[in-house]
Amino acid sequence: MNKLEHKKHYRKPIFIITVIGVILAAGIFSVFSYINTTNAKNVTDRTIEYIRSQCIRYEEITASDLAKSLFRIIDKTQEISRDIANFNDCSIERLKEFVADLSITGVIVLDENGTPENEYYTDDTGYNVWQDYIKQKKLTSVAIDTSKTYSDRLFSLPYDADIESDYCYDFAAVTRKDKKGIIFAYLKQSKETINNGQLTLDSLFSGFNLAMNGHIILTDGSKVIATNNNLYKGKTVSECPVINSFAGKSTNDADFVRITDPYGAYYGGMDKCRSYYVYVYYPAKEVYIGSWTATSIFTSLYIIFFLAASLIYRVISIRHLRESHITEEKYNEKLLKSAEEARRANAAKSDFLRRMSHDIRTPINVIMGMTEIADKNADDAERQAECRENIRTASGYLLELVNDVLDMGKLESGETYLEHVPFDLYEMFDEIAVLNGQNLQRKNITLTFEHCENLHNRLIGSPLHVKRILMNIIGNAIKYGKNGGYVKVSVSESEFDEKIPDTVVINITCKDNGIGMGENFMKVMFEPFMQENDHARTFYQGTGLGLAIAKRLTENMNGKIDCVSRKNIGTCFTVSLPFETDNSCERTDRSKVTVGESSLEGLTILLAEDNRLNMEITEFLLTNEGATVIKAWNGKEAIEIFELSEEYSIDAVLMDIMMPGTDGITAAKAIRSMERADVATVPIIALTANAFTDDKEKSRSAGMNEHLTKPVDSSKLKSVISGYTGKKDLTLRECYLLAGENYDDLLSRLGCDEKIVYNAVKEFMLDLHYIRLQRAIENRDTETAFKAAHTMKGISANLGFTKMYSAFSLVTEELRSGNIEKAAELMTRATDEYQKIIAAFKRCMFDK
Repeated sequence: MNKLEHKKHYRKPIFIITVIGVILAAGIFSVFSYINTTNAKNVTDRTIEYIRSQCIRYEEITASDLAKSLFRIIDKTQEISRDIANFNDCSIERLKEFVADLSITGVIVLDENGTPENEYYTDDTGYNVWQDYIKQKKLTSVAIDTSKTYSDRLFSLPYDADIESDYCYDFAAVTRKDKKGIIFAYLKQSKETINNGQLTLDSLFSGFNLAMNGHIILTDGSKVIATNNNLYKGKTVSECPVINSFAGKSTNDADFVRITDPYGAYYGGMDKCRSYYVYVYYPAKEVYIGSWTATSIFTSLYIIFFLAASLIYRVISIRHLRESHITEEKYNEKLLKSAEEARRANAAKSDFLRRMSHDIRTPINVIMGMTEIADKNADDAERQAECRENIRTASGYLLELVNDVLDMGKLESGETYLEHVPFDLYEMFDEIAVLNGQNLQRKNITLTFEHCENLHNRLIGSPLHVKRILMNIIGNAIKYGKNGGYVKVSVSESEFDEKIPDTVVINITCKDNGIGMGENFMKVMFEPFMQENDHARTFYQGTGLGLAIAKRLTENMNGKIDCVSRKNIGTCFTVSLPFETDNSCERTDRSKVTVGESSLEGLTILLAEDNRLNMEITEFLLTNEGATVIKAWNGKEAIEIFELSEEYSIDAVLMDIMMPGTDGITAAKAIRSMERADVATVPIIALTANAFTDDKEKSRSAGMNEHLTKPVDSSKLKSVISGYTGKKDLTLRECYLLAGENYDDLLSRLGCDEKIVYNAVKEFMLDLHYIRLQRAIENRDTETAFKAAHTMKGISANLGFTKMYSAFSLVTEELRSGNIEKAAELMTRATDEYQKIIAAFKRCMFDK
């Protein structure tokens, strides 16, 4: 190879490298130019969209102000009509008072034909100016149709009136109340006053930061309304070269075009929003500054890093292609998944509406049909009874459906509030047994609750939701059980986590010998509205939501629910829930909880209800069971009646929540805070249409014992009340036995006759030291609390209340040490023992 060939061979790669560099540099410039242009267009589109939304907001605000102004002139005109009718006076003096008092410009009193009877005005208009407008049909029709009014705003009258262009009129026409005719009133306002009371477009744009030193111009087609460019403020469209440049270049509102004016070149776009035109543009050098910078940097580095960049570019390209492919596959999978979820959501929504239409209409159809049958068989007592039973069944199902749908809605929206309060699992079993008593008797099913030894029955958690889970599962076991069958509920305890002290897992098992479930249904049984057989909704009156609610609540409490079932043999549900243990109270040793017989005979019940129909229904339910009812029509009356009553003369309080004046929550708190012996133990039961968990929590916080929702089932009401009262004719010995104390040991220890013990217990029932102890601990008064606790300890020892003595001894020792916070914790157990003693001895027939 000679020198010439070597030189040519050397120049060829140099030329190729140079050409590649120039092409890449040009490419870089083109790419960045495209990116800058796209970015500028996107910024322009977002800016125009923002201005559009602000213009719409401006018009809505303006329209709202106009409506308010017209409503005010209508109200003033109607007030004039009423006053003329009341005073039977439409003289000029009276009209002059109206104009002055109501701050209007003029008022014209017309007969039914639109002829003026009298008028007064403070400007230069009057009937002569307004008459042609008043005689229009849309105004004269006001005199005929008494329910009709007419109002509008005029910026100038279309007749020969000398009205300044800077003013406008708001007017209204209403029917006369003294006789047929029209009252016409109007208010003259300057346009400047109206505009000063409204937002300006400039104020709507304030605070918006426009990128790349851009400019905004907003016009109404003829003049500039708002802009951030001082050169064009207050000018007409024809005086703005940049707007004219847009008109010459843009064929589409969405175009991003190059425009010019005497000050330079720009890029931008325009759009129309209702009656406004929006122009947004940026200096060209700001749009493409990134392109020149990128090209310069690339040219400088290209010569040094050409080979490495080529290799890296190839590697990156391959990797990018692979990642793009993977990303695209994931995106497609996500799209398919989203589409499937949307399809399932729409199907679920349609299914929900279909089921609701059926499930709501069915009981309503039964209620309406049975009512009609009963009306047509008024003399057939047996047919009447059958219709009432069917109506009762249908309304009960409808209530269950509404409650379940509302609860499911709460769970779906994530609004379920979990409590963190102490509760007794055995007491909850008692309540569930009582609430299911009627259904058990109807189907002759035996319900038993069993447990293992050394179980922590005092727990801390959300008792309302635990109770709902168990009620749904046990209720289903009874509903789908066989006549004469059984439902067995057992409970056991396992360790939650040895690293977390005072925490256990409570395993509750519900086993029945009912109809059971098939394997296919068990796969979907926790889905809303699922029922194994199509006839289940008709035959068993179920909603298909019970298990879904139980499942969601269990998961919300970090628990789990399992099920084993065989068709026609039976079902076994196991619910496992973690709880903190409440170590402030002793465990209760029970082997079985059974349903007791309930009675309201001889009870005195205070009923607070503001609705007369609800009062009548509830009073009938109570008096029909042998109770005496004291009626209070609001919370204030309930407080006064209870305060004036003798201690322990009122056995229970039924309290509506929403009442005029003093509501049920306030009334319950007031009763609990009274200075008398029975306020701590008298059962206060909420009787309300408020059915959500947070409503129940408010009731409990106010000191109420139970929360029953309307409509109230008579058997449930009877069971709940009798669960707090029981028989009232027990002997003193029976009361001691009921309280778990040994009456004979007490008599032997004291060496006295029963009369002395009888009088001492009677005096204890009226003692106020427990109430004073509660108040002192709430107020953190250690000295007073110690004295009251020490007295309660002594009373407990003297009367042989061993468990109560133990509880108050612990409280006394903590108060003696000045540890009132610990004493407040121990008061939970002391209160529990005190209430058990009071509840037992309230059943003793003391002499008055």
